[in-house]
Amino acid sequence: MRFQLTTQWMSDTFDEYNKAYWQGKLRKPEFAICHTKTILGQFSFSHGQWLIRISDKFDRTEKEYTNTLLHEMIHLYIRQNKLKDTRRHHGRIFYKEADRINQHGWNISRTGSVAACGLTNKTGAEYHMAAFKDKNGKYFLMGMNGKKVSYFKTHFSKYPDYYKEWFTFTSHDDAKYANFTKCVKACRGWFISKDEFIELKKEYNIKLKEAV
Repeated sequence: MRFQLTTQWMSDTFDEYNKAYWQGKLRKPEFAICHTKTILGQFSFSHGQWLIRISDKFDRTEKEYTNTLLHEMIHLYIRQNKLKDTRRHHGRIFYKEADRINQHGWNISRTGSVAACGLTNKTGAEYHMAAFKDKNGKYFLMGMNGKKVSYFKTHFSKYPDYYKEWFTFTSHDDAKYANFTKCVKACRGWFISKDEFIELKKEYNIKLKEAV
């Protein structure tokens, strides 16, 4: 059943994760539902009014809507604390905050792609992905630029203490992988559970021959 997005849900969910991830210190904005097909969510501020709006034009789960809300809450956090990021919208500060929250099982990426949502057609894009277990025993999934796959394979092999049980695969699944950054040098993605890691190996018949 399609999840029914409401401003009351947005307000209640904001309060829940503001307390969980920011010690309740984020300023509470206004909330609105929009009906556009071009964005999933947006944080804006004008003349003292702060606003988070989320589109209801897509067939999405509650968790997917929560990912979008958390994404916009990071923008609010950066604005509230007057932090100067390395990029206008999604720089190092945004990535650092997203990585911190993603450790709790979320999938916050640089941008929420509408290509992965219910109203859009399949793009036919090929996604080059990599997964590994890091030195702390956490499992990580990331996207790669197609021209940089060999670079990352060499990089993973060069640092076996950090990139354990690593493997790569390709997919055409927009719903699962359209939101991932196509990494060129740095590893950008999100943490996944051990069960998700194992399921990926089964799905793509990975024997871990590449792992060293």
